Amino acid sequence: MPDYAYKGSKSNRVIGRRKKKLQRITVKDLEEVFDYLTENETLLTIEKVRIKAEALQLPLTKDSMSNMFHFAGSHFNDTSAASGIKKEDFLQLGSYVLDENNRL
Repeated sequence: MPDYAYKGSKSNRVIGRRKKKLQRITVKDLEEVFDYLTENETLLTIEKVRIKAEALQLPLTKDSMSNMFHFAGSHFNDTSAASGIKKEDFLQLGSYVLDENNRL
């Protein structure tokens, strides 16, 4: 007789596995994301995100990207965010989201 108890079928039980700790995302990680998306340029634009998303085959639609940029613009009360987001704004927005949710 095994010395552990379980409920449900054999396929549903997980024994002896540890849950992976969620890794916290830091501002340094956000900087790396921004640099990757912009290739070290100063502005992140919808077009740059679209090109990277296509290269990685991510399901980003034009609507979801414009929503993202609109959110960034409304957060900074800046209508020019539609034309591009500066690195410091991206990091500030990322930090704001991290603070709100504790993780991204």
